[in-house]
Amino acid sequence: MRKAAHLLYVRPDHGGVRIYSDLMLSRLKVDEQLEVESLLVQEGRAFGVLSGMFLGLRLARKKKDLLYIELGAHGTRMAWAALVAGALRRKYVLTVHDGAIGVETMFPFTVLRRLPKPICSVFNRLSRLADAMLRRRLLTQVTGRATVVFSLAPAQVVFGRETKHLPPPSYVDHQRTYVEPDSPVVGFVGFWGRAKGIETLTHALAQLRDEGSSYRAVIGGSTGDIEDSYSTSIRKSAAELGIDVRFPGFIADDHMESFIGGLSVLVIPYLGDHPASSSGVAVWGLALGVPVVASDTPTLRRQLGDNALYFKPGDAEELARALRSVLVDREAAVSRAREGQSRFHREHGAEAIATLASGYIAEALADTTILS
Repeated sequence: MRKAAHLLYVRPDHGGVRIYSDLMLSRLKVDEQLEVESLLVQEGRAFGVLSGMFLGLRLARKKKDLLYIELGAHGTRMAWAALVAGALRRKYVLTVHDGAIGVETMFPFTVLRRLPKPICSVFNRLSRLADAMLRRRLLTQVTGRATVVFSLAPAQVVFGRETKHLPPPSYVDHQRTYVEPDSPVVGFVGFWGRAKGIETLTHALAQLRDEGSSYRAVIGGSTGDIEDSYSTSIRKSAAELGIDVRFPGFIADDHMESFIGGLSVLVIPYLGDHPASSSGVAVWGLALGVPVVASDTPTLRRQLGDNALYFKPGDAEELARALRSVLVDREAAVSRAREGQSRFHREHGAEAIATLASGYIAEALADTTILS
């Protein structure tokens, strides 16, 4: 009788692709006859490098046939664990969530923040420079040693490594029926940054108001610090433009469905292509069947297809026209979103992705090569 292969699935305690992972593990146990163990890892930033190295030693000692490691948006511990385990000849596969992973190197300099401000600023700049120089080298080694690398977008090259496509799962486990709000609501949600195009949205909202369009606006999310200069500038710009917009702050995952599901149109106004392999906000919009207006970038086109209206990034006038179209022709907008929702749940449902992932992992187990 053939001895069962052993898989250790190492996943972050927050985020990740847990939505389909339990089903995937069940498939591997039943269909592929694997012995499967799961390890939940807290991705804290404090001492992430050292704790990641120790985690890698633990993973190597377990002597599993294959490690499956998820490398999320903040992947310091996971990346260093994979590097150490790979150096000790353990075979692993990776899921890479983000093309701009927040991984710390050995030179964070964070202990120097309490020094006088000029000195502190210099060391913080040195920290960012050192991280930028060393992060790519680290992640190139991590992905290069993996037997297989999965990414959330098709035809994705991550740190010089070609990947297999493992689509991002739906954040909701059902295809809910979209219900129109009582009055038009235009919304944005996500982490605030200059590349997100929030200023483009506020100027487009001002144009809609000047044309006499009636709507409510809500801009959710934050930079993490409501008192920082960028957050202040967004609120100041909205006030100067005289637009009526609500700023509810950070929207937790538990409230994302009700927030996005309550919009007439979800706006994704990124100024350039998304640094990650996919946009989580676009996933929510598709999953909930909410009409979407998005910047015309490769990532968003790839995710949203024909199920959104697009505008030139940074062009407030084009964005205003697209918003006007969605708010006026609701039948076409809702129909377009409903088609996208059906396609998304068909392609990104837990069953479909679990089957795809378990097949990939079975192939990786059959591959006897260990990259060095």
